[in-house]
Amino acid sequence: MDVNLNDWLGDHTAMLWLLVGFMLLTLEVLRRDLVLMLLSLGAAVAMVVALVAPRAWYVQLPVGVLAAVASVLLLRPVLLRAEERAAARAAQAAASPDPADEGSAAPGPQA
Repeated sequence: MDVNLNDWLGDHTAMLWLLVGFMLLTLEVLRRDLVLMLLSLGAAVAMVVALVAPRAWYVQLPVGVLAAVASVLLLRPVLLRAEERAAARAAQAAASPDPADEGSAAPGPQA
């Protein structure tokens, strides 16, 4: 049986986009700067296009690239600001002790 990988990939472009998105998400765990996660969003959009039009790679590719670039340019600043606010709140909460916790501490030994 002669199997051509190009034929298989041509028939299963949605699977190819799914693998690309999964690889980008896996690499995002290492980098943690939100870029690769947002690029995987572009791969997910291209996968949806591939499910609708499986052989139209010439449509899938530009739609995926446009979705990835748009998400990096539009969503990343919003997500970074939200992350900075959450970090600032966590740092503030760690720096200022809760007044309710002061009275609940176990008393020290009496002299």
